[in-house]
Amino acid sequence: MISNAKTEVRKFLENRKIGRNIDVIESDVYLVSYPKSGNTWLRFLIGNIISDDFNFTNMNSLIPDIYKIRNKDLKKFESPRILKSHEYFDPRYKKVVYIVRDPRSVCVSYYEYLKKMNKIKDNLSMDVFVDNYIKGNYDPYGSWKENVGSWMGSCKDSDKFLLVRYEDLKEDTSKHLRNILNFMNIDYTEEKLSCAIEKSSFKKMRANEIENKKQIKALKNSRQNMHFVRKGETNEWMKTLSQENQNKICEAFESTLKDLGYI
Repeated sequence: MISNAKTEVRKFLENRKIGRNIDVIESDVYLVSYPKSGNTWLRFLIGNIISDDFNFTNMNSLIPDIYKIRNKDLKKFESPRILKSHEYFDPRYKKVVYIVRDPRSVCVSYYEYLKKMNKIKDNLSMDVFVDNYIKGNYDPYGSWKENVGSWMGSCKDSDKFLLVRYEDLKEDTSKHLRNILNFMNIDYTEEKLSCAIEKSSFKKMRANEIENKKQIKALKNSRQNMHFVRKGETNEWMKTLSQENQNKICEAFESTLKDLGYI
């Protein structure tokens, strides 16, 4: 019994510094977003520049998720580390690419994701979901408005902060990926850029997910009849959300939506 207790204490101490509590290094570059805003796609785009074989099985060894890798293991990565985060503003992050997505699209994607991960029930109505989503009740990162606003309010004029709209990245991936790579000081050729974009298509990402689904630890206990990589559309909310729910989101997030040009 004593041995088991010691083991549990050790595990607790090892896992304590994970997520927001990790040790931040000055040279780190963070890919930050509210959940379901395109962070995985961005990791694939960058990953396929820095690696010839970036996929769901090795992504955490190349661009680690701070919620999946323990602090002591993150310390073993070479600098500059490229790290995925969903955190609201953290002044320790010295260089940040923040990808933002229309919160109406985020809402639809988050609803499907949480069902896949068995975090909400199938019969949960979209009306109830939207009310909780607006309040930020499904994660510890604040509401969409709080998360986005914390970064925009603190960093929008900083040359160490790059705000990228998901919709713009979709519309002209080459242009905005160039901007991201230049900001991150990552060398590339136009041939490599084109290849990375092609490898990171949603069709190929989904095929990669299906091929490796048994090896993706994060999805091990998820519903296998639903995909993690969905459609990546920019206007799915128009046909999925009722007018009432669209209005709820717009009213709750109005000022930030206007600042970002979404309304």
